[in-house]
Amino acid sequence: MKPTPATVVMLGSMLVISLGARPAAADTTCKVEITGDKTLTVVAPTDAAEADQHLVLAGSDYWQSEKSIRGSVSFQVPYGTADKDKEQWIEKQMKKDPRVSALVLSCRSKDFGLGFQAGQGTKYAQVPMKPKKYTLAKGNAPAGDFEVIGGVVIGPRPRPEIYRISEPGTIEVTQFTGKHVTAKFSFKATLGAKKINVAGTFSADCTADKCGK
Repeated sequence: MKPTPATVVMLGSMLVISLGARPAAADTTCKVEITGDKTLTVVAPTDAAEADQHLVLAGSDYWQSEKSIRGSVSFQVPYGTADKDKEQWIEKQMKKDPRVSALVLSCRSKDFGLGFQAGQGTKYAQVPMKPKKYTLAKGNAPAGDFEVIGGVVIGPRPRPEIYRISEPGTIEVTQFTGKHVTAKFSFKATLGAKKINVAGTFSADCTADKCGK
């Protein structure tokens, strides 16, 4: 089966990745160790069913063709924009740096969620397609740093625990090519008086339409 291109869209702080049917990637996984007031080990995907849901994903403009990026940008047109103004808005966004995002990572499993993205205003040159270590900011990251998307989500919905990063940590992209990305990360997070340490690794294949090019 030929992979169906992925569309990666940033809606505020929400990461949306849309995929058609495609085989699960053997080297796409994330491993997270949580210690402190809560102890938990997460290895995702946990089984073939989760792998088929593509809960562990990476997205990057580097991996997308102009056509795919334009498709992603079209989903970002502000609600209420007049039809006659939509194309103009898209054209303006297509000239920005970045158009969507240089790199986003998503690690989800049953009763767990964690994602990372570059801070608002981060340019492509600040997240090159090569290994690099970044500061993982507390709260909203400045340009050039990364941030946790929303928080560390632990527990069953609709009322999971959400831990927020409590002090700057690190995320190191150890490999970033046209086909694959790997990273390792560590940071501290809190929920009220509860304190946890979060450390882990991430590995994901390119799922877009410009992989390896």
